[in-house]
This record gives sequence, structure tokens and C-alpha cells, in this order.
Amino acid sequence: MRKRSKSNANFQDALISLQNLAEKDERQHLLLDKLIGTNRIILASIDLENPPNILDVAVKEVCRLANADCAVLFPFDLDVEDYDPELLTHYGLLHPNKAPTNPRIDGTASKVRHEDGLIVENISTDNLELNLLQDEFIIREQIQAFIGIPF
Repeated sequence: MRKRSKSNANFQDALISLQNLAEKDERQHLLLDKLIGTNRIILASIDLENPPNILDVAVKEVCRLANADCAVLFPFDLDVEDYDPELLTHYGLLHPNKAPTNPRIDGTASKVRHEDGLIVENISTDNLELNLLQDEFIIREQIQAFIGIPF
């Protein structure tokens, strides 16, 4: 009897694992569909006679895709090892006229680059060693969570 109940438990565990894998696969397919849709939106928005700043379109679409209130893009020029303030792009900021013009060496964007990416789900409790609660931009824009992706 014990052997059979152990087999049933193993079978149930296997079914749960398969269901979890199927759900993960479905979420990945949905994300891929969203990325493909985002790519189509960005490409469709390009008017060769009057081209928009592709970064503006991309940042807006990143917000839509991630269901985020705002996004800021700080392009980093690997050739000169510095940020390019002319290409700084943002969308959805509470105070767009106070958007950073050049990331600080010890600022959040630099931390993202040095960490090779950063996901902070709760600024108040996660990654406290990064001192994000003291960041003027984070405070002013009332940012509670963010994803930083170096590219």
C-alpha cells in the first residue's frame, strides 16, 4: 500500500511539474508574441520622410510591453566608455523637464551597467546595498520598482 501511495505522489508531482512547465511555456510564447507585436509597432511608426526618434518609439513600447508607468534609456557608448546625453530618451516621467541629462558615475544607470542588469521589485526592501532609496531621481519620480537592462 505504501509503495502505491508513493507512486501516486510521484505521479502527482510529475503532473504538477508538467503543468508548471506548460504554463511557463505559455507565458514565454505570450511574451514572444508581445515582443513581435512591439517590433511591428516600432517598424510601422517609421516614416522615412519624417522619421521619429526611434528611441522615443522604443521606450514608449517598452513601457507598454512591461506595463510600466515610465522608462528612461541611457545609451552607453562603449567606444568612449561614457553615456551619450544626446541620446537620452524617456517616456511617462512625472517630471519630464527634470529628467537626468547625464548619469552620474555612481548613479543607478551605472549600477545597472556594472551589475550587468538589475531587477528591483521593491525599492524599499530589495538591493538595499545599492542605496536606491537615496537616489534623487527615484524619489522624485516615485519609482517603487524597476528593471535595468544594459545593452
